[in-house]
Amino acid sequence: QILKDNGLWNEALIKHRQALRLNPKLANTDNFDSVPLLAQGNLKQGWRAFEWRNTIGSLGFFTDKVWNGEDLTGKTVLVWGEQGIGDQIMFSTCLQDIIEKAEHVIIGTDERLVTLFQRSFPKAIIQGVARYTANGETRVQDFKWLEEHPSIDFFAPQGSLPRFFRPSIESFPSTSNRLISDPHRLKYWGRKLAKLGPGKKIGVSWRSHLMERQSSCYPALPLWQSLFDIKGVHFINMQPGVIPQEVQMMRDSFGVSITIFSEIDLIENLDDTAALCGALDSVVTTRVSLQWLAAAIGTPVWSIARGQHKSEWCMLGREYYPWFPDLNVCIEETDDLLIRGFCRAAKGVS
Repeated sequence: QILKDNGLWNEALIKHRQALRLNPKLANTDNFDSVPLLAQGNLKQGWRAFEWRNTIGSLGFFTDKVWNGEDLTGKTVLVWGEQGIGDQIMFSTCLQDIIEKAEHVIIGTDERLVTLFQRSFPKAIIQGVARYTANGETRVQDFKWLEEHPSIDFFAPQGSLPRFFRPSIESFPSTSNRLISDPHRLKYWGRKLAKLGPGKKIGVSWRSHLMERQSSCYPALPLWQSLFDIKGVHFINMQPGVIPQEVQMMRDSFGVSITIFSEIDLIENLDDTAALCGALDSVVTTRVSLQWLAAAIGTPVWSIARGQHKSEWCMLGREYYPWFPDLNVCIEETDDLLIRGFCRAAKGVS
């Protein structure tokens, strides 16, 4: 901290990583300087502060190989997916940048994203290395599988890529690289949706899939009324763990019979979920990983949540998410403003 306070960020980072090699638990000393910096749009300082995030403890014996912007010509890089499904999809918008610079790129990601990433980044090697859960627990494989691949020259946590490839808002592309859904499953879901009859097909998800982890940022279902009042459309359930009481409430309060495809596991089968997203006309959700997945596939998305722009660091000081500029976002503090957001979404999807 003394080195940081004196502006010696690079020296501080080296010392921090050396300490992590001796005691990975020191990663929990992160004071999250990056959150307010990035939320204010201070990307230069914010990305450097982001290197102290607690997930950096996953460096392990790769501490001495962390990539710090060196030339990657002829080199092999292991990119380590971190944090969770939503963050891995968001940061995936930087993967093509490093793939174009290195000789070989090996991407370690959540097991559920492997197929989707293999299709989307065919020049890279994709390996399922971990399983990230909503309760913060992580199951990580050993590294014996690396013996089948070229030796690692550099190691790069996925969340560290923006430091080099997105140092300013201007460095974000106006259109993000898309993830590619399974074309056969895309056609399958297209046919399945067509059987519902005429009218647009709108996917909806309104909360976390874990009932015990509900947050005040998720707008209560009664606030969704203006959306569910749209006539002549089909609402498709994209909510994992939907319960009968919610289905009944929609029927009683809004006169909506939401379509539930029980054949798909929206948590475990993310590749098929991506294909279903691609077949929908649009998705309306809240601040959950679905907003990233649907946006990455290229489906029009409206994300509505309670909160403040200034506390949403992923927006990087903007009124939108630079990662996916087409993602329509409404983050408001009051019910009245949230209702207006749903009205705008209803107008946009109808």
